[in-house]
Amino acid sequence: MAPRHATPEQFSWLVALNAVAMISMNLLNARLLKNVDATKKLVIAGGLLAVVGVYLGVVGFLQLSLAYVVVGVIAYIGLLGLTAANAISAALASVQGSTGVLSGVNGVLQFGLGALASAVVSISVSVDATTMNYTMALCSLVTLFLSLSCISTNALRQ
Repeated sequence: MAPRHATPEQFSWLVALNAVAMISMNLLNARLLKNVDATKKLVIAGGLLAVVGVYLGVVGFLQLSLAYVVVGVIAYIGLLGLTAANAISAALASVQGSTGVLSGVNGVLQFGLGALASAVVSISVSVDATTMNYTMALCSLVTLFLSLSCISTNALRQ
């Protein structure tokens, strides 16, 4: 299949759409879901992220057009805004005196895992979005697993 490309102008619009998606989910989280427990929001967002990740994997497997990739990536980035905010919120709520260390470790992990995922995609010999789709799908499934582990961790504490 021929590579799918976006022009520089289209790419700038795609970056803007991703930013709007993340900001929108953060606003939804802060304004409409403020009374919902952070761990519950994390688990729900992790499940939704896994659904979007599987969608991206299917899009990559079926070699669907760039429009399908864009829809999946925008949904994925939006849900990252929801999972990241609630992950740090739930973690900070469960730690008593080490919030600064936890916040620092969170930042290092976000940067490090982002760099690792970017390296995997850039090293691949793919000429389309397939490797990126598969990497995002794998990361979303790991997110689901880790968010579900919060349920068992919270149950053990209570």
